[in-house]
Amino acid sequence: MSTSTAPISVLQSCNSWLPTTQKWLHTQVSALPEDIRSPVAARCAENLDAFPVDELHVRDTDVPGVFPIGHLLKGMAKVGLFNDPIQRHQAQHWADFRREIVRKRKVDLVHSHFGHHAIRDVPVVRSEAVAHVVSFYGYDAGFLPRKYPEIVEDYHDVFESASAVLCEGPHFAETIEALGCSRDKIRVHHLGVDLENHPFRPRALNDPGDPVRILMAASFKQKKGLPDAIRALGGVDTSHDIEVTLIGEADDSRRSKREHRRIRQAIEESDLGDSIRQKGFVPYDRLVDEMLDHHIFLSPSRTAETGDTEGGAPVSIIAAQATGMPVTSTRHADIPHVLEHGETGLLADERSVSQIRAHLERLIDAPDSWAKLGKNARERIEAEFDARKQGERLGEIYRDVVTP
Repeated sequence: MSTSTAPISVLQSCNSWLPTTQKWLHTQVSALPEDIRSPVAARCAENLDAFPVDELHVRDTDVPGVFPIGHLLKGMAKVGLFNDPIQRHQAQHWADFRREIVRKRKVDLVHSHFGHHAIRDVPVVRSEAVAHVVSFYGYDAGFLPRKYPEIVEDYHDVFESASAVLCEGPHFAETIEALGCSRDKIRVHHLGVDLENHPFRPRALNDPGDPVRILMAASFKQKKGLPDAIRALGGVDTSHDIEVTLIGEADDSRRSKREHRRIRQAIEESDLGDSIRQKGFVPYDRLVDEMLDHHIFLSPSRTAETGDTEGGAPVSIIAAQATGMPVTSTRHADIPHVLEHGETGLLADERSVSQIRAHLERLIDAPDSWAKLGKNARERIEAEFDARKQGERLGEIYRDVVTP
């Protein structure tokens, strides 16, 4: 590892800065050391009040049409999906825009967020002879290669271009290696949460007769496993009353709207009705407040029919554990790398409603166990998922790449 402390400039490259579901990316950039300057380049901008950055460059091109995810550069052109001249023109505009930033801002390194967006950055880092770091997050390594197998050839260019390829855990590292990345380029780097904004509160029942409050919070995507969670809750048999809160909503995609229908059907079939409070989307600070007001977090992720996975683990699980909240989840992707079964929470097999239900009953009937699980969870997050520490660690990766 380099011991240099000279300031370096890292261009954070993403499609949009920043969707509400990607607060973790804002946390990651904000936690970098002060001597690392991080301008952001994005095709478009949204939610700037919630996710401010010191330097944002946006190229919201006036060329008509939408730049389609997956139909990226030459790989997609080979199967005729990127032959539209408007789309080619957009890609060229985007590349020229980032080259200008690299030159004017004296960028040392480009950090591409999501593998499919990294494809667009390869010509830039090669022409400008700057270092390249790429982060994969899940959708890019699961869903896209399954739907567009030709994209894997473009990923080979990404892997050749990159000095380091980052992922959230060992399971995801194997996935990326299977796509053709050299193992010696892959580095496990955890996403973190700001512990100052996630106060630790040991969970307990104030009165033995109080209801146990269970929280679910996720986007309405099949990989989140919300219908499994609801069906498990519908059959829970315990000595305690339960109250359930569901936070989340569908986006405009057909897949998300279809999952919303599955969630409604699961609620109807489970005969839970009004016992589930549905709050839709809430800002992140309110989500943390909701976590602090509940006893158990339920997040049983699964592999979607499309091949989409969490890649690593939902940041909501990290956040819940940071507050001292016992979690019930699944052995999916790198969740077992974040949540230790029996130590910080409980893990069921993917799609196993019966196991999820059994774990819920175990936690609900043993409130005396919550404090120890929560303490263990907080210690785990402080050690490996503290945004401040992870920012320092990411800075070290940058320095190793720029000055090997």
